[in-house]
Amino acid sequence: MSNNNSKNNHKFSVLTNNLKRFSVMILSLLMVLQLTACADMSWCIKDSDEVLPAGVYIYNMYTAYQEVYYKSYYSGGGTDVLSQTMEEKPAVEWIKEKAMKNIKNILSVDAKMKELGIEFTEEEESNARSQGDSNWQKMGATLESFGVSRNSFDISTSLLSAKTDKLFNSIYGPNGTQAVTDDQIKTYF
Repeated sequence: MSNNNSKNNHKFSVLTNNLKRFSVMILSLLMVLQLTACADMSWCIKDSDEVLPAGVYIYNMYTAYQEVYYKSYYSGGGTDVLSQTMEEKPAVEWIKEKAMKNIKNILSVDAKMKELGIEFTEEEESNARSQGDSNWQKMGATLESFGVSRNSFDISTSLLSAKTDKLFNSIYGPNGTQAVTDDQIKTYF
């Protein structure tokens, strides 16, 4: 029994150390943003139609960091995330690129919906946000400590998922502009 406690304590210690490292990385990022004349840190990216809150970037950095951590941990590469590589890139570079790729995906889905005249109703938004309730209950306190609000979490997760589904179905669904028939699906698979 004490061997299990020792293993659990080690895992907790490793997790705590990694959370500390991630916190330092986020704080460093915020300091860099402040020092580079980003006076308004309430947003992370703007395009002609949309402004995304800074928490969206932080959340996507967090998920990319977690991806490196779990890949490294389960492949035996250790738990020092920032010394790892992903896809032949240093982890820090990969994490930043992955976060920006995810943010650009959010913007591109919204832009494509606007281009095609696809509206996302208040009811659909409400339903999508409620889909994230259980995940927010599990992760919310940790994410808030990093500066991620519930809104930033929803934008990056449940809203993106619901909008992507609606966009996909409006193009390829049964009544979509480029509907895929059952025969086409059978032929493909």
